[in-house]
Amino acid sequence: MRLKEEQKQLKDDVAVLTTKANAIETANERLNMELEKLIQQEVSLCDKITHVEAAIKVKEEEATRIARKMLEEKDIQKRMQETKLDELIKEGEQLKKKQNELKVELKNNQIMINNYRNRYNTLSQMKKNIRGDEKEVASLVASLDEWRTRVNDSEKELQSLETILMTANQKNQIVKNDLATMKPYSEEATELKRIYAEEKALQLELTDAKNKLRILQMEKKGEIAFDNDDD
Repeated sequence: MRLKEEQKQLKDDVAVLTTKANAIETANERLNMELEKLIQQEVSLCDKITHVEAAIKVKEEEATRIARKMLEEKDIQKRMQETKLDELIKEGEQLKKKQNELKVELKNNQIMINNYRNRYNTLSQMKKNIRGDEKEVASLVASLDEWRTRVNDSEKELQSLETILMTANQKNQIVKNDLATMKPYSEEATELKRIYAEEKALQLELTDAKNKLRILQMEKKGEIAFDNDDD
């Protein structure tokens, strides 16, 4: 009688372990899908930043042309151009604000990448000893859902930036057509150059984030040893 009870308990234990193993495998598959989506989001973000760079360059050129035009026109014409130049500077400030938001978004991406790597290493270790806690699997699934929401929010922010850039280009189309080619002048043009330089720095940060993604992907494929393998 006691032997039958032990056999039943053993079967129950095997069933529980099998269920946990299946849950871990499912979580790993979802993690793979989220990593692929994250890589696609990084590529999309890179493209949008390229558009921002182009827009800032246009604003810089327009500001330079306006500044030179002001030196050759009469007082009334100068005041009109100054007003248009102020509008361009304000638009440049808006772009700078959006750049900062993108910079924060990239840092958040890097944090999430590191979190995914740590969680994946933990799951890999759990799968080896088949004694992982179901709460860990549930926590990973919740984290993946939270990250999906953050990615959607980032998409909305980037779409908002594109709308601002489109509106700025439309408002200043007349100025762009009327201004002659002149050499750089005025503090406003210098400010826009500085904004352009900051955008270049943002591009470098994006490259760094993409490199970390590649490292994570290689770890996922087993090309690089996991940090937790020796634990």
